[in-house]
Amino acid sequence: MLGLTVSRCRHPSHPRRLALILAAAAIALAPRPAQAQGILPPAASATSVASPLPQGPLLIGQTIPRDLTVVDSSGADRPLLSFKSPLDVLVLVFLAPACAADQGSSHELRRLYENYVDWHVAYVAIPAAAGSVQDVKTFLSKAGIPMETASDASGRVVRKLNVRETPEVLIFDETGVLHYRGPLTLPGRAARAPARTALETLIGHTDAIEDPEPSESAGCPVP
Repeated sequence: MLGLTVSRCRHPSHPRRLALILAAAAIALAPRPAQAQGILPPAASATSVASPLPQGPLLIGQTIPRDLTVVDSSGADRPLLSFKSPLDVLVLVFLAPACAADQGSSHELRRLYENYVDWHVAYVAIPAAAGSVQDVKTFLSKAGIPMETASDASGRVVRKLNVRETPEVLIFDETGVLHYRGPLTLPGRAARAPARTALETLIGHTDAIEDPEPSESAGCPVP
């Protein structure tokens, strides 16, 4: 406890001076806030300061988390990055086979697969809405696309990758960085295939493709 001695005033005729001395003593003895003493208050304890902030959806230019997993065709949990080799580009296709937009996209999806499957590109198709991985397998089989499939029953992958509608394509480079998220085609613009354009751009090692405007897609919303 801080000790303070107030000496007797040699000039009793100066009461103002004595009052100032007593006021200074009161300030010195008053308790100081915890932060002023170098102590974090409970709301900002060392534990809470060190805790990571909740992370939102993956953005263009960010790396896919290594612990983001799906269930593969054997029933095992598997990180998404394990579907590719170190030199591969990874293409994820989110489908809802009951959606009319998905049904009408099979030709473009086949082109996205067949044109680049031999170019160090790995593909995984994942159900994004109502329906099962078996529905996706049946859809791909009828379309003649031998693409690997996986399940995201919890919806964690759909939420983390911010999948908003189907059919939606996400393209990651060799290091797992997201370069493209968007539709297979743009309605009313038959000459534009943004997913293939993005993949060709990435394989050619040019600048990344930005997200297209969501309003340009005719896909079915993901609930």
